[in-house]
Amino acid sequence: MVRSFFALLCSLFSIASFAQHVNIATGHWPPFMDENDPDKGCVAKLLRDALRLENIDVRFEFMPWQRAYIEGQKPRYAGTAYWYFSEERANTYLYSKYPITYEVNLFYHLKDNPMTAKNFSDLEGKILVLTKGLTYPKNLLEIIAQKKISVIETTYTTQNLPLVLAKRGDVAILNTHTADAYLQTLSDEERNQVVAHTTPAFTMSGYMLFNHKNKDIAEKFDRAMELLFENKAYLEEYQKRCPPLPSSPPQKQEASVL
Repeated sequence: MVRSFFALLCSLFSIASFAQHVNIATGHWPPFMDENDPDKGCVAKLLRDALRLENIDVRFEFMPWQRAYIEGQKPRYAGTAYWYFSEERANTYLYSKYPITYEVNLFYHLKDNPMTAKNFSDLEGKILVLTKGLTYPKNLLEIIAQKKISVIETTYTTQNLPLVLAKRGDVAILNTHTADAYLQTLSDEERNQVVAHTTPAFTMSGYMLFNHKNKDIAEKFDRAMELLFENKAYLEEYQKRCPPLPSSPPQKQEASVL
């Protein structure tokens, strides 16, 4: 029987003590993973709620994304959250069965520096602002190498739009929800200078990654996510802050341009 939303909440918060405590390495990516949010972001809350159903308490440790990926493989961590799919990562980590985000990524640029890119090849001559450790489509990276497109790599995604505003970079690639969160931190004058290109750069689902020493936790997480997916009220509450999740898990595949 599908649990009611309130029964589920009671089960989440009635556990007096947890049988297990785990650490998860992550980076700042609002509103999904947000070091400044009481819940640490809407995805962090989803992860915490799921593992609480399995009597597991979670502590999130924020750091640069590239470091989070490396640290998540170490024994002190259960894994790292959260990542798009790539074959390379699938050889290093255990991907969760269910996606925890579905994201549309756009090109962001200044109004007075327009772009008409219909595909990645049209970015030739532009300076791209990317973030170390994040996942970008393989065909984009190939075109960057082939066309010798200039790239500025940031340590934190909070640096991307400021570099575009400073005209040190021409184009940043961000998902719409994260870009909106960063735009809200800018002045009205700055915000009005930034526009999103109408054609999406790519869409992708995000997953929790568990290291191989924690296969049992990965299995518990998948089991708990099945319960959360069954609960429409919980998902509706989740989707007030995060993008809607697909009704059925999509096939895991690497990001590619639309």
